[in-house]
Amino acid sequence: MVIQHNGSEYTLSIVNAPELTRGSITLLEANADAAIKYLADHIRWEGVLDFVIYWDSDRLLGDYWKEGGPGFGAWGDHREMSALVEATTGVDVNEGVFDAGMWVGPDNTSISDYGENIYIDPDPNPIDDDVQSRDFLSTFLHESLHGLGIWSNLQHIGYDPEIPPTKFDTLTEKIGGKWFFV
Repeated sequence: MVIQHNGSEYTLSIVNAPELTRGSITLLEANADAAIKYLADHIRWEGVLDFVIYWDSDRLLGDYWKEGGPGFGAWGDHREMSALVEATTGVDVNEGVFDAGMWVGPDNTSISDYGENIYIDPDPNPIDDDVQSRDFLSTFLHESLHGLGIWSNLQHIGYDPEIPPTKFDTLTEKIGGKWFFV
């Protein structure tokens, strides 16, 4: 189902969701939807962006999921930046593949990151949020922004030496072992 908000259109899918030990799929969907609407309140995009919360039950990301490690990852094509292309031109270059959102670790049934449960807002509203800890809404927004092009390939070149720089990379420079905007 295509949802419209503030002149932008999107879909939101949840794939391979397990039975959760904390929270609910409905609550995660509400938090993700609030994050997307917050994004649409501040930027408009062309096309219909397809967002996803995708549990990696087939371990497509291999050894990325480690005990006590990240519980989430950015969904998106970091070579072609298909979400950014669609958002700026309206052309769906990945035709039917999800554009942005997040991967969730295959065993992450408590919604945790680096070994700690993160807050799942029962009434998600990023404007009136008083959370003093990590939360699902902000994590989903963070990972979605990576899928929309706020991502550095150069900072991850150790994993893939052939990966080309992103537009974001043209704004950064490594100085003394740390990355800075220039």
